[in-house]
Amino acid sequence: SSRTIEVGKLHRYAGMISVVTTHGCKFHCPYCPIPAYNQFTFRWKSSERLRDEMQVMAERTGINAFFGTDDNFFNNRETVEDIFLGLSKGRANGKPFRDAIFFGTEATEFDVFKNQDLLSLCREGGLRAIWFGIEDMTAELVKKGQSPEKTKKLFEILNRHGICPMPMMMHHDGQP
Repeated sequence: SSRTIEVGKLHRYAGMISVVTTHGCKFHCPYCPIPAYNQFTFRWKSSERLRDEMQVMAERTGINAFFGTDDNFFNNRETVEDIFLGLSKGRANGKPFRDAIFFGTEATEFDVFKNQDLLSLCREGGLRAIWFGIEDMTAELVKKGQSPEKTKKLFEILNRHGICPMPMMMHHDGQP
């Protein structure tokens, strides 16, 4: 189009906004370029900046759904806790983030399981879905702390908190 869409009309054309929240992953899976791409570092936005970005975008665009383009959002416990402490104080269109925002992101099963005590706080901050890369249904080929039993237990815990587990099957050429 020769003209940009007015900010207040974006919600007619888009249902979700991507936001950069964190970058990096502590795992070094042989098939994955993410750690090297991020120079083996983990970076994140402050909770205040992220909260402000989400509030402003929701109020100006009418879009209240956000996807954190993370490699592994739960990579660092202190970061998750700090971000969701900040987001849990957020308000958009007069409502708390818990009710006003749909925030989805990516994480590893291992890290979310390890930090399951933070899930109530995460839900208060608007977390509604976590996408998981499931490389191996049997947990025999890829050793990242996944198991069928742990997956079932974690997905039940997430559902109890009102957070949707979103499994993504991942496959690489060398995998049988």
